[in-house]
Amino acid sequence: MHSQEDVLSCEKCSYTTTRQFAYKMHLKYHHSSERPYKCPTCGKSFAAKSVLRNHMKVHSDDRPFKCPTCEYSARTKGSLDAHISRHRKEKSFLCAECGYRSFLKTEMEKHMRIHTGLHPYKCDLCDYRCLQSIT
Repeated sequence: MHSQEDVLSCEKCSYTTTRQFAYKMHLKYHHSSERPYKCPTCGKSFAAKSVLRNHMKVHSDDRPFKCPTCEYSARTKGSLDAHISRHRKEKSFLCAECGYRSFLKTEMEKHMRIHTGLHPYKCDLCDYRCLQSIT
């Protein structure tokens, strides 16, 4: 388990990581105002060419990743992996602090804030901070 000092939290969203490089890439890909790669189909812009390539799959009917259990097919391997883990009812992310389990890494990262004490969301009107953004 990392100490609170080791955890890097994005001030603009719920993203957290312990790796400096991953944090910098997150900021570049998700919060940079520079987005030179534009989708020719819908016009959405991206900070990285690789993200644009991945986005282009949403405009395709091609779903090469097939589930061995049912008729489901996916555009990306990550989507198929998430689907298969739900079939197996495997929750692969386990909290060492309390035993909470989750299918999704992002949900586990959000859960871990309970134990680390991180409160990334701040009220615009006062100093109040909380664990989750409520819109």
